[in-house]
Amino acid sequence: MLRRLLLLSIVLLLLATAGSYLVLRPPAPLAVPAPGASFDKVILVIPGAGRRGPFSLEVEGARISSIDPPRGEAPALYVLPGLADAHMHGPSVPLPGHRQLFALLNLYHGVTTVRMAAGDNRMREEIAAGHYPGPRVLSCGPFLDGPGSIWRSAR
Repeated sequence: MLRRLLLLSIVLLLLATAGSYLVLRPPAPLAVPAPGASFDKVILVIPGAGRRGPFSLEVEGARISSIDPPRGEAPALYVLPGLADAHMHGPSVPLPGHRQLFALLNLYHGVTTVRMAAGDNRMREEIAAGHYPGPRVLSCGPFLDGPGSIWRSAR
C-alpha cells in the first residue's frame, strides 16, 4: 500500500510539473513588424498639451513621416510618446524565450527605450539584429563590485 501511494505521489508530481510548464511557458515571439505603417483616425496625446485629432498618421522606419486630416471611418486609436525605463535589469531566469517575452512585455506596457543597469547585452544585440521585437536597449556597462563578487560580469 505504501509503495502504491509513493508511486501515485511521484506520478502526480510529474503531471503537476508538466502541467505548470505548459501553463507558464512564454508565448512564441511575434514577428518584427515591417518598417512603415499607416494609421487612420488617430488621436495624438502630447504630454503637457493634451489630445489632438483625429488625424491620419504615416510612419516610415521608426519616425512619423506625416500627419494629415483623417481619411476614413476607422475606429479611433491613441498615439503617445514611448516610455523610457532608466534602470532596468534584464531577465535573470535562463529559460528559453524569456528574453523575448521580457522585451515584448516592455513594448506591451508602452516602454520603448530601456537602460540596462548592467550585465548581459544579448537582448540588446538580438533586438537590434531584428530577431524579435523589443525596446531600444541602452547599456551602461558591467556591474561594479568589490572583491569576491557573486556576479560573473562584475569588475
